[in-house]
Amino acid sequence: MVRGGKPQGFFYLDHCTVDGRCGIVTDTQVTPANVHDGIPYLARLDRQRIRFGLEDRQILGVTGYRRPPPPREGMMPKKGLHL
Repeated sequence: MVRGGKPQGFFYLDHCTVDGRCGIVTDTQVTPANVHDGIPYLARLDRQRIRFGLEDRQILGVTGYRRPPPPREGMMPKKGLHL
């Protein structure tokens, strides 16, 4: 795997499913580092449904707020432009 600003070599990701109430890891899978988190997600979720007898996924998407980075030198900000 070669990415700018990153060390060269072989890397991996571990995808863990954690019980939200108790914080216990209930499932894990290891993939090469170039596999996006969304690829194994639904298969792991379906495995949990079978293992624990869950009826419905009832997936609620939650994303955290990320403050946009300041504009780099020579770049204009997205907001606050007055032409």
